[in-house]
Amino acid sequence: MYAHVTAQSDAQKDARETSVEISDEIDVLPQSCALGLAAEPPDTTVPPCRTASLSGPADMLGPSRQTTVQGTTIAWTEMGEGEPLVLLHGMGDSHRTWRQSAHHLAQDFRVLMPDLPGHGLSGRPDAPYTLAWYAQSVLDWMSAVGVESAHVCGHSFGGGIAQWMLLCDASRVRSLALVAAGGLGREVAFGLRLAAIPGLGPLLTPHFMAFGTR
Repeated sequence: MYAHVTAQSDAQKDARETSVEISDEIDVLPQSCALGLAAEPPDTTVPPCRTASLSGPADMLGPSRQTTVQGTTIAWTEMGEGEPLVLLHGMGDSHRTWRQSAHHLAQDFRVLMPDLPGHGLSGRPDAPYTLAWYAQSVLDWMSAVGVESAHVCGHSFGGGIAQWMLLCDASRVRSLALVAAGGLGREVAFGLRLAAIPGLGPLLTPHFMAFGTR
């Protein structure tokens, strides 16, 4: 089965409506490749980012929870009931990226939204921060919270992680939905290549965050 998640923008209302369709086959649904982050080689390193803003009601997406995984605190929240659906945000963001769609998805699924390590309110471990490492971290977090397998939807960098989860252990990914996902091509976006240069990432981060939150 796969969960097909699509988002449509309403320019007048500045809102998004999310629809969910269920099919009987496993499928991968890339919608675009906004970041151009390469899935090869698997050791591509991405520096951790901190979310620019976490303002807003704490309970907007359900109560905040914390789970320690391999010595690192993972902040996450959940809402709804049904088959588990894990939503993975993009680089420099947090679980709040799903605030306009999670309530709709929660009508049919148990929606789980973690802050990836190095993002949001989660810890920042001394780790390689490769796609493969992130994928295993999410799988370990799923085990820690009692989720053996789940539908997985990833946005941007989270889409690259979602694909690596499928490569790591396909039995734990019930379906895969990609929204403007990275990890589909062989070329790495120039900005990400610069950010991967030792010592340069921290210098570029404030400019990157300012551009993304204007």
